[in-house]
Amino acid sequence: TFKWLIYIVLAFLGNGFCSTVQRIQQIECEGKFKNEFMVVALLISFIVFAVLNLVYERINLFNNIKKGFLSCFICGVSNGAVNLFVIILSLSMAASGMFPIISGGGIILSAVVAIFFFKEKLSLPQYIGLILGIASVVFLNL
Repeated sequence: TFKWLIYIVLAFLGNGFCSTVQRIQQIECEGKFKNEFMVVALLISFIVFAVLNLVYERINLFNNIKKGFLSCFICGVSNGAVNLFVIILSLSMAASGMFPIISGGGIILSAVVAIFFFKEKLSLPQYIGLILGIASVVFLNL
């Protein structure tokens, strides 16, 4: 759908922008201030999403927080860890190798979690699509 396309474009632009800003920060600061950069970036993300939740989900906000706290916590910690690894690796590894590994690895990890933890059953066309998706993301990032 068109809405799905908008979300995909926003995800690609957001990830590309974040990776670019991380790389610039590491080059300009000569590899220093990684932790401070991460804290500020994650704090900004938290504030933006908290405001969006207050605006669009205020009726169900308490119930959503109660039901989704553990999932949100795990996702937040995982996102922070991935971004910290990107910052750490950005000065020691070539971007042409790092970003395909991160992008393809994210898709693979999502598929593994879906299949093994949530017991998703994929059909043959879905497996083929998953493999083609991983390959295309890796090749686009090379």
